[in-house]
Amino acid sequence: KPEEYGWYFWWGDTVGYKRNKTKWDAVDGSVTRFDFDRQNCPTFDKDVDALKKGGWTDDSGNLVVSDDAAKNHDAARAHLGAPWRMMTDAELQKLIKSQYCTSVWTNNYNNTGINGRLVKGNTEGYKDKSIFLPAAGYGNSGNLGGDGSYGFYWSSTPHSFNPLGAQNLYFNQYSFFGNSNRRYHGYVVRPVRGFAK
Repeated sequence: KPEEYGWYFWWGDTVGYKRNKTKWDAVDGSVTRFDFDRQNCPTFDKDVDALKKGGWTDDSGNLVVSDDAAKNHDAARAHLGAPWRMMTDAELQKLIKSQYCTSVWTNNYNNTGINGRLVKGNTEGYKDKSIFLPAAGYGNSGNLGGDGSYGFYWSSTPHSFNPLGAQNLYFNQYSFFGNSNRRYHGYVVRPVRGFAK
């Protein structure tokens, strides 16, 4: 559902983690009491060359999207199958730019009690389209911070020169912009369909 947070992932993770009162559990049951920290994130300190060499990213520079689970590093594809995938940073930027989209902070979206950003299209063919992005907060170590107040959404694109970071969308009540943060944080994703643009 649009108002549901979904699962939290470190950048490149395809398992996903859910909050269970005071701890993180792997969605597939493989790990309980997971912590979002650098020791649990194999992509944390790899530059773009190392990510490519290690099979994390493809020739486009984004996380590998594959129907072969052993090669896939895209969380949306892992959980929803084809044609779903994560947004690239280029696509994420279109959500932010006013010529493409307008966003407004929304309290209690559709009477669900969930806060977030409602993003509406501004271009021909998209003026009747919208997406709601709940303020899901983020996972840091064993904690969930900021849910209801701000949101972090991973793109599939690493930061071009920072071996610790990956591109993401950040928002709160007052701001809505692209950012780069450390890959070990637990952020949510919103899937898109089709080929990367």
